[in-house]
Amino acid sequence: MKSASGLAYKSSGLADRRTYDSVAGEYYDERLHPTCADFRSASRIYLARLFDELKPTGRIADIGCGRSLVAEFQQQNLVLIDESSEMLRQNVPFLESRCINVEREPIGASEFDWIFAVLGDPYNTNGPND
Repeated sequence: MKSASGLAYKSSGLADRRTYDSVAGEYYDERLHPTCADFRSASRIYLARLFDELKPTGRIADIGCGRSLVAEFQQQNLVLIDESSEMLRQNVPFLESRCINVEREPIGASEFDWIFAVLGDPYNTNGPND
């Protein structure tokens, strides 16, 4: 759907997850997506405190990572997981990454000591009782 200004928006329901590939190149532009930028800034503050106080160690998963905020604090033993290959490309290439849909494919939760889903908006789906 297009607004009068020509910018795309969805008036109801959840965004199609495939659209993350199409917006990956602009998703982190704070002029085009100011709300995302604000949430990202707030999340960075929270993660800085969490990593300073709890000092997560072991194997860490960042689910729906996009351009990973977790990678700003920890890169060793970090696995980036996203359904969008274009969003995964937003990260440095030497980090382990998996392009999967975690709602359909197992990620091996017992494999990880910490699992993050920062700004996991693609996972705002109805539960089995909704």
